[in-house]
Amino acid sequence: MKSLFLLALTFCVSLVSIYGILRVSCRYGIYDKIDDRKIHTGNVPRLGGMGIFAGFFAGFILFTLLGDEVLTFQSNFYSLIAASVVIFSMGFWDDLRPWSPKPKFCLQALAALLVLWGGFRFEILPLGAMGTVSLGIWGYPLTFAWILGVINAVNLIDGMDGLASVITASVAGVYALFFLRAGNPHAALLCALLVAAVFAFMVFNLPFPKAKIFMGDGGSQFLGFMLAVLPLIRSRGSGASVALPFAGAVLLIPLFDTIAAIWRRLRERRPIDSPDRFHIHHKLLLSGLSVKKSLLVVLLFQLSLGGAVAFASLEAGIASDLALLGAYAAGIAFFTLMHYKKKAALLRSARYG
Repeated sequence: MKSLFLLALTFCVSLVSIYGILRVSCRYGIYDKIDDRKIHTGNVPRLGGMGIFAGFFAGFILFTLLGDEVLTFQSNFYSLIAASVVIFSMGFWDDLRPWSPKPKFCLQALAALLVLWGGFRFEILPLGAMGTVSLGIWGYPLTFAWILGVINAVNLIDGMDGLASVITASVAGVYALFFLRAGNPHAALLCALLVAAVFAFMVFNLPFPKAKIFMGDGGSQFLGFMLAVLPLIRSRGSGASVALPFAGAVLLIPLFDTIAAIWRRLRERRPIDSPDRFHIHHKLLLSGLSVKKSLLVVLLFQLSLGGAVAFASLEAGIASDLALLGAYAAGIAFFTLMHYKKKAALLRSARYG
């Protein structure tokens, strides 16, 4: 009953906050700026991430005040809170007064270092039937790169109505299953609080008929940070509750999209932070799908990945390995297909003008 109350509170605080932010943004003309990556038209406010942040932390604070220790097995949990505040504040300020990439990267690095200072990192790398490998000191740079990579991957995928929202909710839901299986209901509730905050944002962000507000960098950077650090939360007598191969598989869409973007820009000898219109949602639109149908395709694929990862976590031995490898293979096939669909669409456009 207490968990349902916390989820309802988180949802309501987010909902009311986002509505208020929407009104204030429209009144003072705080709208999302259109650039080479954007596909929307018209004036759309972009500060919705503040509502997600407010709702999540309202639920979290009440959770702690009610006497529950979120992490009874990890002493430096507040390093995560400090790091999340750094990330959200940086993204929120960027929504108001855009920064250059270098100071943003420095603050992302600071947040990642705070996480490591708190003792959160990947310590082992499971290799399926071949056993596990202890990462030792290499766990630090690997976790550092993971945090920076996921933050920026979720930020880059946030380019179409509802896209980052549905991916975040799906990933956090799968994380919750891992925590429940590991006997850590408190961490599972943290995941559920994040889902509740995102659901409230979806009320205003889904393309039905179109989004009324965007989450902005404050929202996408915060969500990316949360999806990066939640797997690092320990359960009793173990390291990270969601091992790296599983976390990578369930986050495959934003991660593969980011890898493809970096490779594309390096191949074309452009800065890796330069915007373009060839992210996965752009490719779906180029293939002739509407925004709604593109979102549905991504949602169905994301749910399939989540199902495969959940199955892999419940099984053991070869069945688990095959399910996880199947998720990665499906991701490679999907992105390869979309690459060739993009090339075909550009060829048709060049041929027929």
